[in-house]
Amino acid sequence: MNTDIWKTKWNDDHIITQEDLGRISSLKWLNSNLINAYVLNLNVKFSEPVNNRYVAFLDTNFVLQSKPLKALENRFNNGNSTLIFPLNGGSTHWFVGAICGASSTIKILNSWDGFPGPVTYDKVYQNLQKVWKVLSEAWCQESDVQEKKWKLVVHDGIPKQGNSFDCGVFAIMYMIHFGYGRQVNHNHVPLLYRLPLYLENMAGMRLLLLEELDLY
Repeated sequence: MNTDIWKTKWNDDHIITQEDLGRISSLKWLNSNLINAYVLNLNVKFSEPVNNRYVAFLDTNFVLQSKPLKALENRFNNGNSTLIFPLNGGSTHWFVGAICGASSTIKILNSWDGFPGPVTYDKVYQNLQKVWKVLSEAWCQESDVQEKKWKLVVHDGIPKQGNSFDCGVFAIMYMIHFGYGRQVNHNHVPLLYRLPLYLENMAGMRLLLLEELDLY
């Protein structure tokens, strides 16, 4: 096997390269291949409901792939699941969007206060409503899914990045936290994954995430 590429033990199809490892193990911006690897991992980790919550994580290519969407169909739970997405603004910044069916809310978790707010968030809000409708029609096999009245919630008071390159690490951690509960640092989140409100860098969490890639 080429020693410059690796696979994860939980998904033989996803390739991790030497460049990817260099990004996660040093203080560099994470690319979409790494983000998608952790999305695959989280769908395995949270394959069963946690505290009666069904969650599904969709990667950056979900609109182009039907097989992963089909695999997540059983988690839709009649529209009461939470769908969680890594989002990218301007090809420079990772943040997270979550569609919470039970509460009819669309949540945005952003680790960088300097990232453009209302205009970008409104676009995300509109687009995620469309995503919910499309997936509802596909997964519920109905063409006239009842329209929801959505609320936009931008989470304040969450842990923030202290530099220009840790946004991807924060996005992964936010997704992990939302797998366990409805907010960052929820009581159900294991202490291993808890985040302080501010970190100069995420070197420690990068090492944890590198270990969890479980490469061979």
